[in-house]
Amino acid sequence: MLTLSSGLLLLMSAQATDESPKSAEEAASETPIIVTGDAKEEPAGRVIAGSRIPQKPRYDEYQHNFRTRTGLGGLGPGSGMSPMSLQNPVMRSQISSCAADNEAIGAKAACLLLSAKNDINAGNTESGADIYRYLTSSDEFAAEERRVAGEELYRLGNQQNDNLMREEALIRLVASGSLPAEREQSAQRSLVTLALKRQDFDSAISRLEVVVEGNPADTQSLANLAVLLRQEKREGASERMGQAIKVREAQGGTVPEEWRTF
Repeated sequence: MLTLSSGLLLLMSAQATDESPKSAEEAASETPIIVTGDAKEEPAGRVIAGSRIPQKPRYDEYQHNFRTRTGLGGLGPGSGMSPMSLQNPVMRSQISSCAADNEAIGAKAACLLLSAKNDINAGNTESGADIYRYLTSSDEFAAEERRVAGEELYRLGNQQNDNLMREEALIRLVASGSLPAEREQSAQRSLVTLALKRQDFDSAISRLEVVVEGNPADTQSLANLAVLLRQEKREGASERMGQAIKVREAQGGTVPEEWRTF
C-alpha cells in the first residue's frame, strides 16, 4: 500500500507517438523517458534566467516573465517541440512524496508507483504503463522495486486483456534479474505459452531453449522442444526427445509411449 507524506515530487513523461505495431521484445527493449525532480529545488520568488545565481524578481507580483535558462524563439508552433503538435506529447503530474509498507521500496519508487496508479485510475493507462516500464527496466532502482513494478505492469495487462503487455512485462521482469530462480523459470515457461498462442514457433523454440538450459531436469519442456523442432523441420529433435526420456527415467518417472515412438 502506498501512503502520502510531506514533500513534493514532479513527474514528467515524454512519449513519441509511434503508431507502428511492435513485438513484445521490441517493446521491452525500450525504456520510456521519465524525469523526476524535487519541487522545492528552486527558492520561491526567485528567477533563474541565464545566471547561476537566483535573483529576486524586480517587480515581485507584477513579474510576468517566463522562467527559463534558454530562449523561447525556436519553440513556436510547428517547431516540432510543442506538445500541441502531438509529435512529442508531455504529461506532467505533481504529487506528494510517498512511502510503501514494503520497506524494500524507497520513497522515489513509491511515488512513481502511486503516480502510475493515479494515471491509470484517471484513464491514462499508457502513461501509467510507461512508469511501470521505466521502473522495471531502469538500473537506478533496487531489485525489489523493479520486481513490484514489473508485476504491476503484468497485472495491468491482465486487466486490459492485453497479451502483448503481459508478454512485455514478463520479458522485462526476466531481464531485470529481480525474480527468484523458481519464479524466473515459471516466467520463461509462460513466455513460451504466449508465443505458442501467437503461433510464433521460432520464438517458442528460442524460449524453450532458454528454459531447458536453465533447468535440464524439465522433461516436459525438453519433449515440447523436440516436437516443435520436428514440426519446424529443424535439427536436434531426436536428441532433445532422447534427453527428455533419459532424464525422466533417471527421475524414476513414467515415460509416455509417444516419447519412445517419437
